[in-house]
Amino acid sequence: MRRLDMPKINFKSHYEKCVEGKQEPVRSNLLGCISFLVGKNKKYRAYAKNSSLYRLQKTDPSHIAPAKKNQLKQLYEERMAREGAPGKKIYDRIMTAARACPYCGHGTLFTLDHYLPKGISHFPELSIAPLNLIPACRDCNSNKHVHVPTREEEQYIHPYFEDVDGHNWLAASTHYSTVDELTVTYAVSDTLTDPVLKSRIKKQFKDLKLNYIYSAQAATELVPTYTLLKQRHEDGGVPNVVEYLREQERFRSELSKNDWRAVFYRALLADSRVHAMRWKL
Repeated sequence: MRRLDMPKINFKSHYEKCVEGKQEPVRSNLLGCISFLVGKNKKYRAYAKNSSLYRLQKTDPSHIAPAKKNQLKQLYEERMAREGAPGKKIYDRIMTAARACPYCGHGTLFTLDHYLPKGISHFPELSIAPLNLIPACRDCNSNKHVHVPTREEEQYIHPYFEDVDGHNWLAASTHYSTVDELTVTYAVSDTLTDPVLKSRIKKQFKDLKLNYIYSAQAATELVPTYTLLKQRHEDGGVPNVVEYLREQERFRSELSKNDWRAVFYRALLADSRVHAMRWKL
């Protein structure tokens, strides 16, 4: 759950560009509701800044008439996401503004996710609104499905408006099988004191299956880590192992203290059994 710089894109100009070239009377119909859509985007920004997008009302068809909701929804696929579309440069600009998926902080970017869904029964008027478009990986985009929050506690963390890295929200713990095989699992930290924020992060963590994603990465990370720690232990015992783990935790935390790797090494650092190499793969 990482913060992204807000895209500095003028919605009105972007909308006009996407509508450009549409056949009449659709073009005139879509341009006829532009003032309403500009106002809706201002409301979106205001609600998002206060973490209250769950209060944003769906648009009554009469507010955009004679334009229709399906015409607004189609603008994304036909006039923005498609190769050669008039809005494709903005699509690419938003996509390349992130290094990794902000929802999980790990996945390779795959598409633009609509923070509030663009379906005609939801928010088609936000289908090409830059502030509603979040670069995301395939897993998060798929696992998020159609998510419409109705309460504050149900809202995902908005990457353009919220930064939760000031909190240690991610935790990991070590577990052993009967034959000393080590696994690392993840959970939302119990140290979060804000009950609403904790509920929001827990929902996002569960919906996006982040424990599965991070634990799978940790299982892969354990393989080279075991080899390195074994050599360290042979060369200098427990202090040498602890020194390496502390260095790795510090290095990974420079990116984010909630990075799954930083939390992975934090969990190993807290386990004396790991230090003594009393574990297996």
